[in-house]
Amino acid sequence: LAESFNQMAARVQRSQQAQRDFVANVSHDLKTPLTSIQGYSQALLDGTAATTASRERAAVVINQEAQRLGRLVEEVIDLARIDSGRLQLRPEPVDLAALIDELVELLEPRSAAADITVTMQIPAGGLPRLHADPDRLRRVLTNLLDNALAYTPPGGAVAITATPFPRDSAAPVGIEVAV
Repeated sequence: LAESFNQMAARVQRSQQAQRDFVANVSHDLKTPLTSIQGYSQALLDGTAATTASRERAAVVINQEAQRLGRLVEEVIDLARIDSGRLQLRPEPVDLAALIDELVELLEPRSAAADITVTMQIPAGGLPRLHADPDRLRRVLTNLLDNALAYTPPGGAVAITATPFPRDSAAPVGIEVAV
C-alpha cells in the first residue's frame, strides 16, 4: 500500500511539474511577441519611428507579432481540447502546393523585412491532394516556416521542397524546410 501511494505521489508531482513547465513555456512564448508589439507601438507613439519607412516597418512587425500571438493562443486552446478529448479534426481534400504557395505569400513581408530569400521546389507534375484537416495542416506548416525565418540570419535563404512519395508508402508527400 505504501509503495502504491509513493508511486501515485510521484505521478502527481510529475504532473504538477509538467503543468508548471507548460505555463512557463507559454508565458515565455507569449512574452516575446508582446515585447515586440510594445516596443514598436511605443516607437510610433513617441515619434521615434519618424520616417515613413520606419513607421511602415513598425506596423508590419506589430501586425506579424499580433498574428503570432493569435496562433499561440489557438495552440493553447487546441492543447486544452486535446487534453479534454474534444479536439475534432475535419479532414478534407487539400491542395498542398497551393497551401504552401499561400503561406509563402503571407510570410513574404516578414521574409523581405528580414532580407531572407524563400524558394519553393514543387515537382512539375504537382503533388497529390491530401486528405487532411486544412486548418491544422496550415498551422503545422506555418510553425515550420516561422521557425525557419526566425533562425535564418539576414541575407540567408529558406528552401521549401515538397516531394510526392510512391503510392505504397505510408505518407503521400514529404516536405523539407531547409535553412
